[in-house]
Amino acid sequence: MLGALIASSALKKMRQRLDPGRVNGGPLLGLNGIVVKSHGGADATGFASAIRVAVDLARSDFTAEIDRNLKRLTESGLKPGAETKAEGAPGAQVQGASE
Repeated sequence: MLGALIASSALKKMRQRLDPGRVNGGPLLGLNGIVVKSHGGADATGFASAIRVAVDLARSDFTAEIDRNLKRLTESGLKPGAETKAEGAPGAQVQGASE
């Protein structure tokens, strides 16, 4: 009971950060342009949040930065979608790099 009382403030903050009605919309990568997917059960506030995400991405350098990073990876010999062991993590597998 005491633990719940101590953690209640942190749990409330976390619930607000994860609330799809307040924080909604995720970018779909691999498409030419900006596409933001809204949560299916979102209300008007959640949908407005997804639109805000799309506007922020459109105003930023998001697509150009993704393109630059993909080019940098392919020019350095790393092939997106391949797997390799992560540096510093023996035996770990990482998506997006090749041996």
